[in-house]
Amino acid sequence: MDERLALRVARAIRPHLRDLLGDQADEVDGDLARLLKRSDEGHAVEPDVARVIDRHEATREWAEGLLTVAHGDRDYAPVPGPVQYIPPSRWVCPRFAECGTEFLRYSAGELVPPCPVHSIDLVQDAA
Repeated sequence: MDERLALRVARAIRPHLRDLLGDQADEVDGDLARLLKRSDEGHAVEPDVARVIDRHEATREWAEGLLTVAHGDRDYAPVPGPVQYIPPSRWVCPRFAECGTEFLRYSAGELVPPCPVHSIDLVQDAA
């Protein structure tokens, strides 16, 4: 996993930590928040993010699932002809600069959770 991908995983998993880890979610969320802040300050944090994610089986499996979706199944052979990729919608905290919370919505039926830091609704990123 490269630096950019590690940061995307760290941001994407944060809204799911309560469901994945229960009482341990706050500790992992705090670790990821500190690493994202260090990254904003120009430090490389990829190995540290990987260690935090790999610490728990639930977060490790979730991240592996995300990366499989992001990179596709290596055994899949696409049908011939043009294919259009439709990326997931990205939802962010209105105070993204403070917490870095983002949520990738892969299905229109998937509920967008509130920001775990500010307890406010996430907004769809226009980009």
